[in-house]
Amino acid sequence: MILQCCSFVIKNKPDVIIVDESIKIHEIVYQLFVQKVDHFNLLDDRTFYQRFVVNAKYWNGTGPVFFIISGEQNMEVSSVNSCQYTIWAQQLNALIVSLEHRYYGGSNVMEDLSTDNLKYLTTQQALADCVVFIDWFTNIYYHVPPTSKVISFGGSYAGTLSAYLAMKYPSKISFSIASSAPLNPVVNFYQYMEVIQKSILLLKDGEKCLNNIKFANNKIIEMVRDPILNYNITKLFGLCSNIENENDLSTFMFEIANVWGTAAQYGNLVPGYISLDSLCNIMVDDSKEPLDNYIYIWYGMKNSDECNDVSYPTMIANFKYSEIDHLNTRNELFNMTRQWLFQCCTEFGFFITSDSYDQPFTNFNLNFQRHICTEVFGKLVSPSTSWTLIEYSGISPNYNSVRNVLFVSSTNDPWSSLSISHSNQYKIVIVENGTHCSDMIPINEVSVPDVARAQNEIFQYILEALN
Repeated sequence: MILQCCSFVIKNKPDVIIVDESIKIHEIVYQLFVQKVDHFNLLDDRTFYQRFVVNAKYWNGTGPVFFIISGEQNMEVSSVNSCQYTIWAQQLNALIVSLEHRYYGGSNVMEDLSTDNLKYLTTQQALADCVVFIDWFTNIYYHVPPTSKVISFGGSYAGTLSAYLAMKYPSKISFSIASSAPLNPVVNFYQYMEVIQKSILLLKDGEKCLNNIKFANNKIIEMVRDPILNYNITKLFGLCSNIENENDLSTFMFEIANVWGTAAQYGNLVPGYISLDSLCNIMVDDSKEPLDNYIYIWYGMKNSDECNDVSYPTMIANFKYSEIDHLNTRNELFNMTRQWLFQCCTEFGFFITSDSYDQPFTNFNLNFQRHICTEVFGKLVSPSTSWTLIEYSGISPNYNSVRNVLFVSSTNDPWSSLSISHSNQYKIVIVENGTHCSDMIPINEVSVPDVARAQNEIFQYILEALN
């Protein structure tokens, strides 16, 4: 399964932790809500089926409603029986409901994902979906008493939506938890790799690890640019084809960096998943050359006997695929990345680059990332980050608009630079040495020590909101 507590498309996410083993998988089923395609055109009466799931086991008829916002991924039925909020629901007799994001999973708005058909994939439409659904769910479907408060939860992009929902529709949301929420839209997101470097430097032998990463990256570039040694890279990394040009090289180098990004973002969340510490322990092994250690890590994270197709044309072809995979015959990652890329190319940016000197990776600059948008969507698509800032205020919202929002950020999260994490003006909880959405995962043997304190602090905020 995909980790359901937290969103944001990245490869090799860890498995979900089921909180209540007494609930059988068949007891929670997908249900359908008839949603409008366009909430802002009164003359457009088209609708689509939006999926939702409910866990009413703990609800006593008067408790709060925990509204779980599903982000840019397929919504699993386990989304209402996983994550820390399920534990809190048990304690507070809460009703849990999760709504799938339009265009993702089985909530198909149009017959395909062609560029023109993606025009209703916006945060404004997604927030309106939430409001209309909450109104129907609480007043008609479950007849929730008016004394019961609605609390929204979301992690990563879904955390952003959770904050926006409380900001824009305070009459519908009593309190909002926004975990690891990137609220500051930026086109060049070079800070992502900077945080990874800072996290590495906190480790034992972190500086040596960092230097070996740089050495290995430089060695790869040197070999790729050598007509004789280029083929060696193909063999060493098990690539399906040679690196033919700069776009191929950028695609390959981004894939390598993504291995480290995955570990930085999701390490120390659940048992059995690789962390930066584990990768650096391999990189500082003096019995092998840095490049050999790099290759060992590459194969360990890829976990496949097939060749690795990291060519630029293949990446573009995967992004261009616009058919809806109703039978789920393709890799789940491919069924969500086109939609998320569209959102980045139109609203957020979030283009992770190697443009900063304060990080160890190379050869995927902003021009490369922006060119992908044009290649995939066939237009001069450019993120309207200035409008997104005007609409939602970034990391400096008016206090009155977010007085019922709790922002949770983790110091080692690569997305933390775009989150609200340093201010006396807002309600903020910081997880020291935590990674992406650390606070949303139930305590387990690999959790960093500060998660327990942070979760207790969040729970106290929830109790205050309910009282």
